[in-house]
Amino acid sequence: MQAVSLMPFPELKGSNVFTAQKYLDYYGYKNVRFEYTETQFERNIIVHQNIDPGEEVSPDAEIVLTISALNPIKHMPSIYQTMDNKNGGFLHRYLWVFYSLLNTINVSLDNIHRYFNPMEGPKDFFPWLVSWFSDYYKYSIPEETLRLVISNIVPLYRWRGTAVGMSRLLEIIIGVKPSVLDNYKPVSEYVIENDSIVEKAIFHESGTPYFFTVVFPVSVKTFSLMQIQLINDIIKREKPAHSAYYLTFTEDQPMPRRDYAIIDVDIIS
Repeated sequence: MQAVSLMPFPELKGSNVFTAQKYLDYYGYKNVRFEYTETQFERNIIVHQNIDPGEEVSPDAEIVLTISALNPIKHMPSIYQTMDNKNGGFLHRYLWVFYSLLNTINVSLDNIHRYFNPMEGPKDFFPWLVSWFSDYYKYSIPEETLRLVISNIVPLYRWRGTAVGMSRLLEIIIGVKPSVLDNYKPVSEYVIENDSIVEKAIFHESGTPYFFTVVFPVSVKTFSLMQIQLINDIIKREKPAHSAYYLTFTEDQPMPRRDYAIIDVDIIS
């Protein structure tokens, strides 16, 4: 049986219900229930939580949050606003049902500006926001990284097609800052050995005068095949259309410097 991970529960008292929902969704708390009470606080502020701050609980734990609200009975004639069971007590409790249903919409409307903030938007809404700017959501990129990319999308767009912009974008998404070297080739020629059969084009057109090399200061073994494919996709999107590129990685073990690359040894075709 797999052990259930326990996490210290945060202090939510005094925070807005929108902020609390974002935290609970992020950490996978699904069994959440809201109760409402009239207080002197403004609407939708958490005034009580059933789990003490710092207490370690599983994501499946029942969480009950009490939220400050204004019962709709305040808008009805005064005869209905008495709290005894004969006149107004039942109606007062009954109207909380309708308030809880409508308050979900009110919370969304009150915080609509946060939906479009990449660092604050709800988890369910964020993939749609990402689709406005790119299709990076189709890759296995952590949500935190995607939020950072979208929050920097405007300054990154200003630097698109430059070494600075490409290096910064790769650093955010991959987590390692590469060097982009203009007009630099890692090797001057290729040598085909061991009767290798090369099924893919590995040479750039001879008429392409503009090229650059992207150098990652780590071994290629640091990345998965999907990450390497993602790196190539990013470079192809961000580079000038008329240019060619080379992608290299630092070797784990120092190798003798040479001016050629051996097909079937150095090249993954």
